[in-house]
Amino acid sequence: TNVNIYTDKSYYFLNISAGNGKRITTMQQPVGSPDLMIDTFYDYKFHELDEYNLVKAGRRWFGDRFDIEPLKTFQFEFPNLVSSSPVQFKVYAAAVAQSQTSMQVNVNGSAVETLNFSSIDDDILATEDWVNNTISVSGNTLNVSLEYNNNGNPSALAYLDYISIEAQRGLTYTGDQLLFKNYDVAQNTGIGQYNISNATNVLEVWEITDKYNPTSMVNTDNASTLSFNSALGSLKTFIAFDNSNLLNPLKDSNSNV
Repeated sequence: TNVNIYTDKSYYFLNISAGNGKRITTMQQPVGSPDLMIDTFYDYKFHELDEYNLVKAGRRWFGDRFDIEPLKTFQFEFPNLVSSSPVQFKVYAAAVAQSQTSMQVNVNGSAVETLNFSSIDDDILATEDWVNNTISVSGNTLNVSLEYNNNGNPSALAYLDYISIEAQRGLTYTGDQLLFKNYDVAQNTGIGQYNISNATNVLEVWEITDKYNPTSMVNTDNASTLSFNSALGSLKTFIAFDNSNLLNPLKDSNSNV
């Protein structure tokens, strides 16, 4: 799951006192020739709605009900997708029906798998099935279609838990906040050089592997290809951004602690 089941907000608490507070420090780059060039990253997208609790208990919630309209399509965009790299694809769904039913899962018009749901009884209030596999795709758009077959039972209902997709993309700045990581860095040693293309408008790159101690590198030269070094051997997470897509926090009323 990707949605916090307890709250829809994240809170930041500010302690105002004398002197300077904590600051984001400069990213320390290792010196030397790079052992690995990194110009791709793994992007993650998901669709998940928490609207229905099928058994009226517990923390498992579902969304996107399939009833009168048995077919739903969900679109995911992955700019500069690396088509030669397999895509990690997951679909989890459940059904409430007195007879066995099924759901066909397609991606870009091609069949991926059929989910099968067994019938319910007094002890089993809902049943689930899932896809958790790698698939091959071409193009930057993934259209995921789910079609529920109620097996002739008009009272049967199906629900989507979530769809999640992880795909490899070229490390190209596309004008939004760019969160990136590459799993290859954890399998190698030495120095890795990250190369972000189309980076003229990038203001800064932050390393946020340790979210409590981020470090920053400023694109002082407005380089079209922004390169920086980082030690290999463990997974690192970064974010690149410009002035046009900064997020603004909101202040709640009666927010003093």
